[in-house]
Amino acid sequence: MAFAHSSLRWLGISDLIAELAVAMEFGASAEDIARSVHAHPTLAEAVKAQCEIFEDDAAEVAAKKADAAVRELFGDEEVAPQIRALVG
Repeated sequence: MAFAHSSLRWLGISDLIAELAVAMEFGASAEDIARSVHAHPTLAEAVKAQCEIFEDDAAEVAAKKADAAVRELFGDEEVAPQIRALVG
């Protein structure tokens, strides 16, 4: 997921506006808002989760490419995992 630099400061502002608009319309107190149900994940939590998934996927792809390169160099299926374990 990519965002233009200028749009980053607006990330999540619509959630804040919606929350406050509903509170104002119904004359909600702080206690009313605190006791109401709030959906999860928030936009920020969803972005974080996708970034974590992307990083895990990227690390897995990099490990597979490294294993393939080692197999190509040494021609041995058993060597790649051992070398990767040594390199960390």
